[in-house]
Amino acid sequence: MQKALELTLGIPQRVHDLVYTDNIQQYPGDTSKLGRLIRHDSFEVAEGDEPSKERYVFLFKNKLMITDKNDRTTPATYTHCATIRLDKYTVTTHTLHEDTIILKPKELGLPQFSLKPKDLGTAEYVRKAWMKDITEEQEAYGEWRYLGLGKHENNGSII
Repeated sequence: MQKALELTLGIPQRVHDLVYTDNIQQYPGDTSKLGRLIRHDSFEVAEGDEPSKERYVFLFKNKLMITDKNDRTTPATYTHCATIRLDKYTVTTHTLHEDTIILKPKELGLPQFSLKPKDLGTAEYVRKAWMKDITEEQEAYGEWRYLGLGKHENNGSII
């Protein structure tokens, strides 16, 4: 009975998530398999030593997707730039710029990313919320893998 209630209550959220996931373009996988959309916001994103660019970032189960938002269309569309597997990164706050999230790779050859919330008025709140959710996803994925429940994706689009 509880599961049925949770499923029923989750339908409006899933429909809301589809407004975003159905409008992600050039994603090499199946957007319907991304799972629940946990969080999404605008950030200034830098990859490695490159200058930062305004990007729209989505958080899914063990994945962070970086997109380029086109709000000249209705509804807005999102062009896929990169997908990061959270289990391959450590997440910290920048030592000098506390409103910036740093994703450091655990493996050689993967790029480092920095994410700074676009709206400076809510930057601290946004950073804390994202740090909490990313950490929870990393911990949950670690438990799933430990128990042998996690699937491993290995296609060229996922970093």
